[in-house]
Amino acid sequence: MQSGLRSDDVFRGELAKAAAGLTAWAKAHEDCAASDIRNAPGYWKMAVAPRVTGACPFEVLLRSDQRYDLAIGGEFYEDLEIGSFALFQNVVEAIAHGNVTRILTTSALTGALQSLETRVALPDGTIWSGARSHVENSRRCPPESELNEVRRFLPYRR
Repeated sequence: MQSGLRSDDVFRGELAKAAAGLTAWAKAHEDCAASDIRNAPGYWKMAVAPRVTGACPFEVLLRSDQRYDLAIGGEFYEDLEIGSFALFQNVVEAIAHGNVTRILTTSALTGALQSLETRVALPDGTIWSGARSHVENSRRCPPESELNEVRRFLPYRR
């Protein structure tokens, strides 16, 4: 067992508890979002499609190797380490409340996408953030030549 990993029985128990909480969340939001939940050998997955145009769809994949994948608004953040299972309940609550911001950074000179960042403002005041650079650092335009476009998502219930 690698350092920092939970034992299998502890992990399975925490995963089952988190999955039950997320399943309950999905049932409580049936009026505003369609959810597809799958429990398979090796992973537990929930895909959520809001019924409100402009709200943020997402997928959570909790893997048996104690890692997770998260898709937020069509952007994928993969192979992340599961720290606390409480993160997932907080992330889905924040997404449903519309606390998701997408920042696209482009070159003012060429219009080329430089980077994309997704920020989720969690209920406790912290930010979950995932970012992806679309160019090598050596090819990135100078900061003074960058333009940021900010997109905010709507809440599931209004």
